[in-house]
Amino acid sequence: ARLAATGELEARDALKWARRDSTYFHTLLHTVNDGILVNDVEGTIEFANAQLARLLRATSEEMIGRRIFDYMDDESAAAAKDNLQRRRAGEEDQFDFRWRRKDGSEFWTIVAAKPMYDAEGQHRGSLVAVTDITRRKEAEEELVRARNELEERVAERTEALALEVMERRRAEAEAQAASLTKSRFLANMSHEIRT
Repeated sequence: ARLAATGELEARDALKWARRDSTYFHTLLHTVNDGILVNDVEGTIEFANAQLARLLRATSEEMIGRRIFDYMDDESAAAAKDNLQRRRAGEEDQFDFRWRRKDGSEFWTIVAAKPMYDAEGQHRGSLVAVTDITRRKEAEEELVRARNELEERVAERTEALALEVMERRRAEAEAQAASLTKSRFLANMSHEIRT
């Protein structure tokens, strides 16, 4: 009887810790700053934390069961399919990735993806961490625009200076020709006056 009571206490303690751990990890996963996603081998979403849902302007609940491709344009979906192939091959990746929200707006992230395996070692999907880098991408695009504008202005100014230099050279050549003509005229007039 004493052994049964001890076993029952251990089972209750294990259940208590399991509930505490479940609550702890649920809180942890839904309060980190990064989006967390778990998808199966075909890209069906099995878990999405609150941060990822906020980024996608969705809810975690409505994301479960949908495919990751539902949150991408065609180009990004093609890249994601290639990424899933790499997960199946056991590869981890980190890369910039563009997502599309329900309203059609887009945002950029850094994605860190790892393959997940079951107890038997079979690939069962991917664990994905998603960090919003939209501001960084916008700053990069602004730098590219500014650089292109500056290069265009430099090219325009260089062309204007080249035209100005050509015009000055032409004017100098005309002035030298006029000076030469004047010198010849004066030399001829001087000779005519003496004779």
